[in-house]
Amino acid sequence: MITASVYSGSNITIVNSKVTVNGVVQDVELVGDLNGTIHVDIDRLENSCGKVVANKAGSILTLCGDVVCGVVAESVQTKSGDVSCGNIGGSLRAHAKVAGATR
Repeated sequence: MITASVYSGSNITIVNSKVTVNGVVQDVELVGDLNGTIHVDIDRLENSCGKVVANKAGSILTLCGDVVCGVVAESVQTKSGDVSCGNIGGSLRAHAKVAGATR
């Protein structure tokens, strides 16, 4: 299991325990849920499971996990998790509690 890993890039995808940054698969395999905090603006974030916290993003997709964010230019989607965001420029798809999201 990896803790406190740092990845740099504008497009980060985490699917089936594999981390891809700007189209390049990283030489690491994650075990368990990922709880990520994004400290900079990001274009797109995809995560299979775990909480995501971001200040500003283009879009966020997680299959199971809460999403806490400031401004999202495009869309936020979670199949199983709560969403607490500021302005969302596009669509919001959530199958749980939504708080503070405005359009």
